[in-house]
Amino acid sequence: MGFELLQGADGNPVAVAFTSPAKLVAALGDAQPWVAVPVGWFARAMHDNGLGPVRVDPQLPPGVRVWSAEDVRTYTEAVQ
Repeated sequence: MGFELLQGADGNPVAVAFTSPAKLVAALGDAQPWVAVPVGWFARAMHDNGLGPVRVDPQLPPGVRVWSAEDVRTYTEAVQ
């Protein structure tokens, strides 16, 4: 399983999590791939991989990359 990280203001990768699909869609659009995992497991996995705290339901700056339906199709074809 892979996780997409966002870029923080300092340029470093940031792990984010959302408390509902609606909040994820509001922040990153309706084509954003997602998976539900226990928050404790996710936070430990991010920590074990050298990342700082997970940002929960973050306010994202304008211009954050969002997935399109075409991006999802391309990715799906690439991993099949």
